Amino acid sequence: MELRRHGLVRLTVAGWRQAIEQHDDVLVRQSLVHWSSRDWPAVVTTQGRGGVHGAAVALGVATPPAWGLRRIPLRVAGTELRRDVDEFPLWSTCADTLALPERARAVLGNAFAMLGGTARVYGSFGWQQLTGLAYVRPGSDLDLLLEPVDALHADRLCAALLAANIAEPRLDGELCFDDGSAVAWREWAAWRAGRAAGIVVKRLDGPLLVSDLASFGTAPASLATA
Repeated sequence: MELRRHGLVRLTVAGWRQAIEQHDDVLVRQSLVHWSSRDWPAVVTTQGRGGVHGAAVALGVATPPAWGLRRIPLRVAGTELRRDVDEFPLWSTCADTLALPERARAVLGNAFAMLGGTARVYGSFGWQQLTGLAYVRPGSDLDLLLEPVDALHADRLCAALLAANIAEPRLDGELCFDDGSAVAWREWAAWRAGRAAGIVVKRLDGPLLVSDLASFGTAPASLATA
């Protein structure tokens, strides 16, 4: 099984038992018990410079405001991950159901249709789509995971988002390239415009500060579990 940042995985019963037993906080344990009973996924997070530690994969669960708005870290044996790896929902499949102003929905839909590439919704809006729980609040950012085919495509996507001038919700998120490198799209736009000397690239094994495109391929993009 190949894992990448922002990928979603579902756990076995034993995997959820491992995850729950890692936490002493009663509310966290209750949240994870409820999560596991619904068979909702966990998200793959940064593994650290050493990669998988003791064959345990680093995962996370983000709870809604009513559950304390927690980011719960988990470490689960790779053997307890089921094979049905998933992704956050595509913009094209959920845009009509997102709690967005109509102008924002129309502007973004037109931009993605014209420019192509894959766009996914994660963060509060994405978790709400996956679980049906109330994550989105007034002021919640709309986090977009954009998958450009190359640097020039990334430039065009960023230009479209900046030109959209959408104030509500604020647009946030990352550009995720084929090799697994991910960059905050606002930081990419500033870097490519010459307003920054370097940029933080997010990889599975941790962040890396780079100053040129060639450096994007210097760290693992994914990992394979048994």
